[in-house]
Amino acid sequence: MLICINMALKEICEICKKTIRKNSKTVCCNICNQKVHIDCNHISRTLYNSLTEADNTSLFYCSPCLNSLLPFGLETDQSFSQTNTMGLNKDSKLENHAFNISKNDQKTITQLSRLILENTDPNNENVNFCKYYQIDDFTKRKFNKIDSFSLLHLNINSLQFHKNDLDILLDSLNLDFDIITISETRLLKNIQPTHDISLPNYDIDYTPTEACKGGTLIYTTKRMHHIPRKDLEIYEANKVFIEIY
Repeated sequence: MLICINMALKEICEICKKTIRKNSKTVCCNICNQKVHIDCNHISRTLYNSLTEADNTSLFYCSPCLNSLLPFGLETDQSFSQTNTMGLNKDSKLENHAFNISKNDQKTITQLSRLILENTDPNNENVNFCKYYQIDDFTKRKFNKIDSFSLLHLNINSLQFHKNDLDILLDSLNLDFDIITISETRLLKNIQPTHDISLPNYDIDYTPTEACKGGTLIYTTKRMHHIPRKDLEIYEANKVFIEIY
């Protein structure tokens, strides 16, 4: 943790761009090495006291640096709203796709967005939206493979070690999922898998790990056109992103 001491030379707060006065409470960012007023960065007095302790080893990242590192951190409110409600973003290259969104489609998108928000709220007591099945009950439902979008997530704790278990699970569920996401793949950087991790009729995008854990992977059905979004990838956090057309 870097603690800044004001010197005679005038210094500027990285957030408000105003001169840092003598005896101002500031903290130095471990990324850009610039000072910020604790009020400008919304640092509480308690946190400031903790950061300035002699034996403190915590790292501090200022708001501008965090925003530049996080996906959508620098997006405007309008742009972020469009991304969430319309699926639009600056890299979608929508000018290459000849389509118009009708009012009915816009209404449907709005309703779906509302449903997603309502049913990802941990305080929401709506129990009618999500249903849980055992494998036998799931297969008896015979979900429509054509008219539905299906996604499966599995924390696999080593994809190479448990690939056969994944194959057995998919055979048992008897549904060609559109997307299959895998966490804790333990696929290492710069080391090719020694076991076959492919699935028939699926493309693979993944972010490896350099540790004994972590790593994420997405299987996307070849029925869907998609592109990898490396611009959104968070390598340090093992996050992988794709965009589906």
